[in-house]
Amino acid sequence: MLLSIAVLPLAAVSAGGPLRALLQDEPSAEQEQARLAEGWRRQDFEWIPPDEVANLDQGLWKCGGEWMSLERANAYHARLDTWWRIPGEHTVLYTTLSRHDAETALAGIEDAHADLVRLFGVEPPAKPLVVALDSREQYLAFTGGDVEKGEPGRSFFGLHLLHGAYYADNWFDEAGRSMRAGVAYWAIGDAKEGSFGTLWIRHALGQAFAEGLDASPEALAERSELLAKDRDVGFDWALRFWEEKVLPDWLRQGAAVYVERYYVDDVAAADGDPLWARKWSVQNIESRGGFEGVGRVVSGRLRIDQPEESAKWINQCGLLVAFLLDGEDKTVTKAHGKVIDALAKFAKDPDKSRKGLEKAVEGLEKALEKQEKKLREFAGL
Repeated sequence: MLLSIAVLPLAAVSAGGPLRALLQDEPSAEQEQARLAEGWRRQDFEWIPPDEVANLDQGLWKCGGEWMSLERANAYHARLDTWWRIPGEHTVLYTTLSRHDAETALAGIEDAHADLVRLFGVEPPAKPLVVALDSREQYLAFTGGDVEKGEPGRSFFGLHLLHGAYYADNWFDEAGRSMRAGVAYWAIGDAKEGSFGTLWIRHALGQAFAEGLDASPEALAERSELLAKDRDVGFDWALRFWEEKVLPDWLRQGAAVYVERYYVDDVAAADGDPLWARKWSVQNIESRGGFEGVGRVVSGRLRIDQPEESAKWINQCGLLVAFLLDGEDKTVTKAHGKVIDALAKFAKDPDKSRKGLEKAVEGLEKALEKQEKKLREFAGL
């Protein structure tokens, strides 16, 4: 997987205080049941002892060591260093949004999770993590890091500038583990960008989900070795990290864009058009010169120096995924099934199954090219 990029330096923007990157390890079912039997209650990732449970019944939230009203809790969690950490059934959300909006965002990524399982056939070994920030300013601050405070930027190549969501390839916890997080923002009060936020958050999940399946273990091991020897981990390492990927750019981006703007909106189905986002996306392709063909899309890349072209490219990647998931074409469905089978083997034994997955993906690309006419008919192009 090769990124065509022009490296841009990330601004040293204040991230609002020291940001502790912590992966949340959830208890086993047995451990959880034992604590519940003892009278403990759970509030997000926080376990509340029996003598403090009454605070939960009063609608209070434990923030640090203090119990707060929802209004005060929203203010407390609006900062990057004290954001909400909310576990979902299949996903995890870290966010500075208000609790109400955070729950809306969580419902969206939980819904998107089902489509990603349908696409890939397997789930990542750990719940995908999404970071949802409440403004573009906070999004840039989190991504840029803070040199004075020793906080590195979370995006090696500035890909966050191409969209309202990205994969944080340079974010690791205090133990050196990759956070494997998709990051987005939802500027609710912004008249121009506010309506895109829930879509970008879904996109962020797609990025985190794909990373969980294809995590570049050799590059991550190399990173640990470099740090142990007190050597720099820079752009050369980041390129190796991305080059190790098995899933091609178009499929990774297409997965994220499908759950962002090509999914079937069951909520809108009650009083609107469940395909509103898909139709809007296809119109966007048409307005930018039309579909460029399967061959050009599957060989395409993100380019930080070509934002308009990159925006159109990832939209077309989403269309390819929409066709393979919803186009009901036998040739493509069969090829997609082989990718799912190969991914299942890859999840169990990456070293032995890498070539098999590469071959299955190549077969899927050929099937899509063969059925391009039907793809265009499916999209109305």
